Amino acid sequence: MAELIWKPGTTYDDWLVLPGRIKKDVTVDNISLKTPLTKYNSSDSQEVPAENLPEDVFVINSPLLSAPMQSVTGAEMAIELAKQGCLGVIFCSQPINKEAGIVRQVKGYKAAFVVPDVFSPETIIEEVIKAAEEKGYSTFPITDNGKPNGRIVGLLTKNDYSEKHRQLKACDRMIPMNRIIYARYEKVGEDIRKANAILENSHHGSIPIVDKHGHLKFMVFKKDIREHRSYPLELVDNQKRYVVGAAVNTYDYRKRVPALAEAGADILFVDASQGYSDYQEAALKHILKNFPGIPVIGGNVATKEGFDFLVQNGAHGVKIGMGPGSICTTREKYRIGRPQATAVIEINQRRHEYLAETGIYVPIIADGGIVTNDHFFIAFALGADSVMGGRFFARFHESPTETTELKETYEGRVYVASVKPYWGEGSERAKIWRRKRYDQAEESEGIEGYVPYAGYVKDNLPSAVRHIKTSMQKNGYFNIRDVHAHVRLQRESASTIKEGMPHDIFVERMWRPYRSG
Repeated sequence: MAELIWKPGTTYDDWLVLPGRIKKDVTVDNISLKTPLTKYNSSDSQEVPAENLPEDVFVINSPLLSAPMQSVTGAEMAIELAKQGCLGVIFCSQPINKEAGIVRQVKGYKAAFVVPDVFSPETIIEEVIKAAEEKGYSTFPITDNGKPNGRIVGLLTKNDYSEKHRQLKACDRMIPMNRIIYARYEKVGEDIRKANAILENSHHGSIPIVDKHGHLKFMVFKKDIREHRSYPLELVDNQKRYVVGAAVNTYDYRKRVPALAEAGADILFVDASQGYSDYQEAALKHILKNFPGIPVIGGNVATKEGFDFLVQNGAHGVKIGMGPGSICTTREKYRIGRPQATAVIEINQRRHEYLAETGIYVPIIADGGIVTNDHFFIAFALGADSVMGGRFFARFHESPTETTELKETYEGRVYVASVKPYWGEGSERAKIWRRKRYDQAEESEGIEGYVPYAGYVKDNLPSAVRHIKTSMQKNGYFNIRDVHAHVRLQRESASTIKEGMPHDIFVERMWRPYRSG
């Protein structure tokens, strides 16, 4: 007989945090948003503050992740999020070599230490000009073999070539090595302060870092050092490279995972709309057996049984969400899924039962359903350790799609809006690639649309993070563990939601979220 749950599910909008005590020693500026993505042992079966976790636990400095979607996370997005202490996850609905290439791009972009594109002395300047236009920078090392780790023989800067030099070779215009100020890798290593001291004394905008054999290690640019100082929370590995996640599917993981591991992916996400499956079990077991050094997040699930299933099969963390995304049609089309707040609540409860039973804390990631900044805080209050967003990040300049304009004529006036295309991984557009590669013929579970262009990550994300911290400060919570331990929430009704908004007043202009109709 079917199990019937008569109690309706809830969304983030259905919950309100009850006010806690504001504490004078908890300020927006000293609140920590560090959070774990992978499981850990707890001696007293209690959640441990992220600041006190051992080094082998995968911790991010800000609890936001971008979804592994074609229209959301490429190299540019992953780099910008790492600068903010967050994590970008590269999508797997693309050829293996392309996903690995994107991971390699991110890992090659060190915090202030850059492994740039290089050319050989025989390269035609026309090719250099084209690369400068595509890459957005104009300084290129010249190595004897044209490879990044080759012996450096010269340097091309924006002052050394122009349109009139198109047909010349790089060796005709480069600054030779005997005129270049450089730093020895054996002397500065990867200490940015030592490299910066040499750079500042050089009066140049950049210098190469070269080993004792003359091979190029990195380039250091003044603008990157200034930027590096602007991001105190940046997420880097032990080699000062930006951290990046990568998604794998349950079809070609045997070939895809080795390529991603070789490219330097820091953490893997098994990407499935329904993670409670035999296919995910096989993928998890294979990855954990053959690549034990790379943490793996399982998902997505929406029930306590799904949580147990992933954990029993070795997942280091669990991703929650089935149908809450703005472009997802799984619930509408197949009547399968669960309201996101209810899914987080149930899995959080089961997670704490599991913690009491085993002494192992398994972090959970709430994936989808984020519309406004307050939803992040509610997700944490309901038990999430971190939150993944698609639409939220698709709006930013760094998402892989091109900004375009939508025009509409209304009552004789033309209205123009800057937008970015956004589509789900289950949409017809994304499915085309899967059909070609795997001969899958399943129906689509998503739509295509547009999101308002919001500008650059660095101009938007800090305000969202500050919104989260302000919500925590108003309740006296110093970190996410405090939220989990002490928060109290109350279910809202339709009338209380209305009561909580401005009402029964005339205004000339009303803040957009409060408009009706």
